[in-house]
Amino acid sequence: MTARAHIRRLANRLAGPLGVQLTSTQMAQRQFAGSQLGHLLTAMRHFGIDLVVDVGANIGQFALELLEHGYSGRIISVEPLPDAHVQLVEAAARHPKWSAFERVALGAQASSVTMQVAGNSVSSSVLAMLPAHIQAAPESMPTSTVEVRQTTLDEAFAMDVARAATLIKIDTQGYEKQVLEGGAGCLTDARLVLLELSTVMLYDGQWLWTDGIAYLEQRGFELWFLHPDFTDPETGRVLQYNGLFARR
Repeated sequence: MTARAHIRRLANRLAGPLGVQLTSTQMAQRQFAGSQLGHLLTAMRHFGIDLVVDVGANIGQFALELLEHGYSGRIISVEPLPDAHVQLVEAAARHPKWSAFERVALGAQASSVTMQVAGNSVSSSVLAMLPAHIQAAPESMPTSTVEVRQTTLDEAFAMDVARAATLIKIDTQGYEKQVLEGGAGCLTDARLVLLELSTVMLYDGQWLWTDGIAYLEQRGFELWFLHPDFTDPETGRVLQYNGLFARR
């Protein structure tokens, strides 16, 4: 018996006394509804989100997940790494409501910054990676650096966010505080913020998860959910959560 069939049999055994039998499709629907993406899409519908500002998009994985699961609003994706940005532009070109912003980093002020390019690309950051991250994901060890132009969230998107029901997603590998500091106006208008929150120091100079929660609570948001996102495979410890925050 496959693991999926075993789970379905167990669920039906428990539901049997209630006169309920779950099909494989119903089981899959329930599992998705309880997943991180399922919870996020439910919250997005609840708050009427029609614009997603996708900061730290890499090659567009997050946007593609939203589109593949029924989100029909606009998406603007931001990615500073040259190779990833090329792939992002190509992916966004296939969807009329998805656009790739020019190749920039977002931070607290306009400047030029040096990014540490990770071996797995997705773990790249303006901040230096610490041993705890490399130990948990050896393939993420930085392999090079690249200079990129930096602007602010407000400079790039204040007008867009003011005109739409917006989710701001920030996945910048320890650099989330700096992105938020450059987005005071956007935070005033946004309905939802999806933020990467670390429980241990993975990048030099980053804040930790309680700092991120406190920062957004002070600006009128409340924590809507926490989902584990990055776990140490040797110890089982959760190193990063994705936290969704909703405007009160």
